[in-house]
Amino acid sequence: MSSPWSLFLTNRAITMDTAISLLVLSMLVQHVVPEVPTVTSFRAVVEKVSGDSRIFSGESVRLRCSIPDIHSSRWNYQWFKGSERLPQSEEVFILWKARVTDSGKFYCQGSRDTAVGNIYTLESLPVEINVDGGWAILQVPPHPALVGDSLQVTCRVRGNPPLHEVILYKDGVEVMTQKDGNPHFHLDNLTLKEKGMYSCRASWDTDRRTRSVISVDAPVQVVGEFIYWVVYAESAHGFRSHVKTIVSH
Repeated sequence: MSSPWSLFLTNRAITMDTAISLLVLSMLVQHVVPEVPTVTSFRAVVEKVSGDSRIFSGESVRLRCSIPDIHSSRWNYQWFKGSERLPQSEEVFILWKARVTDSGKFYCQGSRDTAVGNIYTLESLPVEINVDGGWAILQVPPHPALVGDSLQVTCRVRGNPPLHEVILYKDGVEVMTQKDGNPHFHLDNLTLKEKGMYSCRASWDTDRRTRSVISVDAPVQVVGEFIYWVVYAESAHGFRSHVKTIVSH
C-alpha cells in the first residue's frame, strides 16, 4: 500500500508532466501559425466611376473601392462618410438621387477573413462630393494646375436650358463673358494670379422672360511645380505599397 507521501509525489510528477506538455504544445502552435498583422501595408483606393465631385441634388454618383492586392484575394468592403460607417458593403458604392445633406468626404477600407482572424487595408484617401441644391454649378478641375498650363471650367445649369449668356467671375469680379451661350471657359497660359475662387452666372429666356442664376464659389488652384517623393514599403507577407507626397511651390 502506497504511503500518502508517495501518492503526493506521484500526483505532483503527473501535474508537472501535464504542464510541460501544454507548454511545448503552445510553443509548437506559435511556431506553426505565424502572427498575421491586423492591418496590411497597402491602401484601398476610391475612384469615381460616374458623376462629378459637384452634382445637383437628385443626381447620382458611383464610387469604386479598389484593393491593390497582387494575390487577387477575396475582399469585403466597408464604406465611410466622415466618421460614420455606411451600410453599403459592395465594391461599388452608389450615392443615389443625392440630397444636399449627402455632401461629405467618402472613403473605403477592405477587410478579409483569414484562419487567424480579420485583416484590414489602410483606409483610402477621401473623395469629396458636394451636392448643390441650387440652379448653377461651376465645375473646376479637382487637382491643382501648373503654371503655364491650360484648364477648362464649365458652368452647368440644372435642366440644361438653352443659354444666351454666361459670365465667369473670379473673387467676385467679372473676368469673361460669352454671348453665344457656350458654358465652357478656357484659362490658358496660367500664372499664379489665376488662383482664386471662381463662380459663374448663366442667363436664358423662358416664357418671354429672362432668367439668371449664379453658382456658389469653387476654388481654382495653380501651383509653380510639383515635387514627388515615392516611398515603397514591403511587408513580411509580400504586400507592397507606396506613399506619394506632393509639395508645391
